[in-house]
Amino acid sequence: QRNSSYFLVARDACNGVFLWSRPIKPDESLRNKFVVIGDRIYAVLENKLTILDAATGEVVATHEKWNASRIFKILVEKETILLCGQPFRALDSATGQLRWEYAPGAENAVASDGQVFCHVSSDGALACLDLKNGQELWKNIDSKRARKDSKICFYHKGLLVFLLAPEKESASKYDQACSVQAISGKDGKQLWSYQ
Repeated sequence: QRNSSYFLVARDACNGVFLWSRPIKPDESLRNKFVVIGDRIYAVLENKLTILDAATGEVVATHEKWNASRIFKILVEKETILLCGQPFRALDSATGQLRWEYAPGAENAVASDGQVFCHVSSDGALACLDLKNGQELWKNIDSKRARKDSKICFYHKGLLVFLLAPEKESASKYDQACSVQAISGKDGKQLWSYQ
């Protein structure tokens, strides 16, 4: 932010030298709508899915076909752009063409090992989709994982880890500890939990 103006700013990671900046609208939040993969930046700018050159900040491509105002999060995995929203969409990162669409939608997701794990917008269930075609591999409705205040943190070697906020508020802030759950990426079953 400079003088009530907002900018997307790039600096050299080694020495902090300024590289470039682009103005953005004050009401344009890039939280979860911004990801850097290699020499490309994928972001929602002015309600459009925009791809920038990370070195120069120049626009490489703009995909205006997709309504970016309903996008909650952007992921990029193996030449596929994933747009969390209603519906949940997968696009070819080179052309912007639709690869598949998951009608129930998704608000939170992680992708790895050719799979996409997401919270389903319509019922809050946890689902695993095939990255190639969007086919639902399994779906698991669990009261704790389906809560809106749960967050998928990461996936690694078959393990899906969640952070769960307290189920109800306590009079003491010290009693409001979050809990962590580990879920099998193979079938969605709980492996362990810790609070």
